[in-house]
Amino acid sequence: MRRLSLWESIAGAYASEILLALCRSPLARELLAPCTADWLARRHRLNPQGLAQLLDYLVRSTDLLVKKGGRYQLQATPALLATISFQLEKFRGAYGPAVMACMDSLRDERLARGRVDRAALASAFAAVANSVNQEALQAIDAARVECLLDLGCGAASLLRELALREDRFTGIGIDASAHMCRVARKLLREAGIEKRIAIVHGDAPAALSRIGMRKRERVEALYGASFLNEFFARGESGAIRALQRLRRLFPGRRAWFVDYYGGRSSPVNMLQDVAQVVSGQGVPPKTRAAWSRIYRAAGCSVVSLRDYRSGPTEWFLHQVTLGE
Repeated sequence: MRRLSLWESIAGAYASEILLALCRSPLARELLAPCTADWLARRHRLNPQGLAQLLDYLVRSTDLLVKKGGRYQLQATPALLATISFQLEKFRGAYGPAVMACMDSLRDERLARGRVDRAALASAFAAVANSVNQEALQAIDAARVECLLDLGCGAASLLRELALREDRFTGIGIDASAHMCRVARKLLREAGIEKRIAIVHGDAPAALSRIGMRKRERVEALYGASFLNEFFARGESGAIRALQRLRRLFPGRRAWFVDYYGGRSSPVNMLQDVAQVVSGQGVPPKTRAAWSRIYRAAGCSVVSLRDYRSGPTEWFLHQVTLGE
């Protein structure tokens, strides 16, 4: 990623604030079609001169907005706008407060976690609620899993997709965010599958002990996207302990983990590293060898380690077996 000058850094901060405000309002969707600042201002009772200034600023400082013949238009489709909203809500809306309080966050790990805006994080994932990791979906589908435990389920998009594909499928989703759990339950009700998917609010793996033994015994496999990266505040030991606890609760089960490599130069990976630090989660390892060492130290058997790149993001899908 190109290093920014002082003025570019400040300009980027301003641009992200304006873009987030647009995405949280009806203006962003209206800007998918060409429109004038005067028209937008009349519709939303805004200062037309001020709005034009802000939109001109985005035209000059980003590649997301263009201006032709006095009309402004976002360079996005509805699907791309959902992705843009997700990234802004996640990195600015949810983790922004922790970044602004980064010195305090570095003093107290517990305080750092409290700085994350969980409502904004839930809104971020709600914006891409129908987006499913296709590689993970294909792997779990091919394994014919009929009962899956999703660790950090978010909006439960994977569980919903699996349940809609197969009438016999059941699942359990667990998430530390009450806001996220509400979003997941709402979407499950709308899909008519809420009786087959249970959503549990709490921190995994600690909260898993609240799930009854009979329900745990029915779980055939586990899945965790952006789950293991939460346990690196004090090095690798936290992730190893989390895996060991999962192994005790679900011995012999298959598990798939989707996550990202820390310490890499990809722009999105670098942003995620900062988010991890200021939220007290710590930065995960940067190599497959390091991740493999963690799995083995926790008593897990590595089945496959696959790396992927989606645009500027480097991520992986690891399959392991939780030891007996």
